[in-house]
Amino acid sequence: MIEATNDPQKIGQALGWIVSLLNRYSISYQICGGMAAKAYGATRPLVDIDIYMQRYRIHHIFSYLWMRYNYISSASLRPT
Repeated sequence: MIEATNDPQKIGQALGWIVSLLNRYSISYQICGGMAAKAYGATRPLVDIDIYMQRYRIHHIFSYLWMRYNYISSASLRPT
């Protein structure tokens, strides 16, 4: 079950992990959706972090997630 949160520590921890992974593989990205709204002062709970990134380097992220966690969400595979 997905848990919505307004806890800045949990949000920061999740975002930090994601950003470190993107930086490890030199992937340019843009935070959007609820996380971007939070940066501008929104108070709605978050259940996900939406990110646009360079598609041609995405295989690095998928390989890492598959090897480390044996999991990739089918939603992450949808075309843009």
